Amino acid sequence: MDALPLAIAMLDRDGYVRWVNSAWRHFALTYGVQCDANTVVGQRYIDVFRSSSTIEGDHLSALAATLDDALSGRVRQLSVELECPGPEGQCWL
Repeated sequence: MDALPLAIAMLDRDGYVRWVNSAWRHFALTYGVQCDANTVVGQRYIDVFRSSSTIEGDHLSALAATLDDALSGRVRQLSVELECPGPEGQCWL
């Protein structure tokens, strides 16, 4: 999965990051997520974004709510679009 162009983070059922691919690491470096693959693994995914300025306010709340719904089993499919400003222009997650 490391060769895939999509940014992928594997989470456990409690929302902790277990693995990220190279596209995810590139996204993190480009868009200001203050972590690297060595420090993000083992953290709660939502906390990775809370500690950065990449996603804020309502967008961060939407991400947290959607992740909670998916991790709790209330929804079977996860889908959320987030606008993310950065040096290469706007990015959508």
